Amino acid sequence: MSERALFGVPRIPDGMLTRPALRDGVGRTPLTVVRGPGGSGKTVLLSQWAAGTAPGVWVTVEPDRSDRLAFWSAVAEAGAHAGLELRMPPPPAARADPGAIRSALVRAFRDHAGRFALVVDDAHELRGPLVLEDLLEILHACPEVVVAVGTRTQSALEAPSRALTLDIAVIAPDDLTFSAGDIEQLAGGGAERATELLEASGGNALLLRAILASGAQRSASAVVRDLLTATLDRQAPELAAFASSVAIPDDVDAALAEQLSGADAQEASAMLAALESGGLLVGRQDPEGPRYRLHPLVRDELRDDLRRRYPERYRRLSLVASAAAEAQGRYLPALRHAVDAEDYARASDICLHGGSPCCVRREPARSCSGFRCATSPGCRSSPSCSRSPRTREASDGRRSSS
Repeated sequence: MSERALFGVPRIPDGMLTRPALRDGVGRTPLTVVRGPGGSGKTVLLSQWAAGTAPGVWVTVEPDRSDRLAFWSAVAEAGAHAGLELRMPPPPAARADPGAIRSALVRAFRDHAGRFALVVDDAHELRGPLVLEDLLEILHACPEVVVAVGTRTQSALEAPSRALTLDIAVIAPDDLTFSAGDIEQLAGGGAERATELLEASGGNALLLRAILASGAQRSASAVVRDLLTATLDRQAPELAAFASSVAIPDDVDAALAEQLSGADAQEASAMLAALESGGLLVGRQDPEGPRYRLHPLVRDELRDDLRRRYPERYRRLSLVASAAAEAQGRYLPALRHAVDAEDYARASDICLHGGSPCCVRREPARSCSGFRCATSPGCRSSPSCSRSPRTREASDGRRSSS
């Protein structure tokens, strides 16, 4: 290990993937969050950065150090090898005065002379928000401290309000997806094989591992089915139904996940976190709050399975997704979901009131027939147009049945 390595940094085997551009982005700001599914290279990336950074400590969150006092006690023990004099209050005093821990932390990090780096890996295992709040307090009070956090799930560290008072860099799941060059380095087989694997996996580490493990004979959709079965069967049955529900829209926030699944806010948040931790779903921070999306291959497989096995539920959830998208002014997704629900009257209303780009208003009307087609095949090829073959067939079927 390099003499400049942080204390406790894990050894990285020879031949591991190196991504210099990402590695060099760690530590440029007081706080760096590296978030991605298991196997996406978070630990390797942080280890490669930490191997050339000192002084400081690396702490991996384990089940026996996931609560606040146990975690900071582990930091104190490791920090003693790196010049950090952190004296934790005894457990009775810490329980009686929660602020005593934070005061001890700020004092120890502020008294350390010069730069000090702290890496917290597997931070998604932490119980409760207090450790993250401690980290933020340390960073605000101690300008020489640099913190890098590896996690599978979103946390309060990425809240937009935090960026108002602290410079934070986030290396998100999309940044960690593998390129064709990365895959060629990992899997071998030449550039053509790497391109095929990239197209099949989308660069997702979980899917790539599953495809490589399954051999070349299986299709990507078959691999995804096996992956979903293996991943969801280890969880509570409710998680599979929840995953199918949130697969209807392209992405969801917590409120839409509640509407689609029928779960309460706490249950929905826990299941979103479970899917994100399992690598099936990735999150991002929007100004309005966190949003989540499934990998496209996973989403398509769940959608198709739900449509095939439970068509009425699929149509009902599509209408929920359509209403939510329309309320947000996202008319094209609202239109697509209405068509998926086979509610062509709703689809025409969205086309009418939402200003669909395939239609141009001709005169006041109550259906898509009140529009003229702006592009000759465009509107009529859309199922929302009352003159499209699909809409006419559905309409003719309703008239003949009546």
